[in-house]
Amino acid sequence: MQIGQSQESEWLRQTSQLRLAQLDALDQIDALRALLVEFTRRTGQSAASWEQIGAAGLLRQLPVDPTGTPYVLDAATGNISVRSDSPLSPLPTEPVAAPELGGAAPPLPR
Repeated sequence: MQIGQSQESEWLRQTSQLRLAQLDALDQIDALRALLVEFTRRTGQSAASWEQIGAAGLLRQLPVDPTGTPYVLDAATGNISVRSDSPLSPLPTEPVAAPELGGAAPPLPR
């Protein structure tokens, strides 16, 4: 956050603000996923749209990312993401573990 408020490097400031906004979006997506779970628990069906979730009383308005761009809800998978035209797209993902870490641990030296 301090880097984002710094005046030393415009590029560094903008990059840090973008990354913080992406992290906020990931937190919001986690909260929206909890809403989907609650919707399914209450209705017994999967949500097809934000409007459907709103009609169930779980949303007051269309959920938007920190830039004001609406989130995308994929009705087929239940996946929530930022739109491709959002300044936050693509969101960061966890790196895939190296293949050598997927198997058994290497023997320890003696």
